[in-house]
Amino acid sequence: MDAAKLHAAMDRYDIANSFEIYPGDHTSAVAVRFQEHVLPFFSKNLVFKGR
Repeated sequence: MDAAKLHAAMDRYDIANSFEIYPGDHTSAVAVRFQEHVLPFFSKNLVFKGR
């Protein structure tokens, strides 16, 4: 499944997600993207409830 299809499938199920095509190869600026996009996304969208 390509990224656009995955994004569309998640949207159909109202699952929070974002989709971006960026220039470069598979590892271009991966550390920056992880810090600025991935971690904030999970911080905002995952909820852990204590006991």
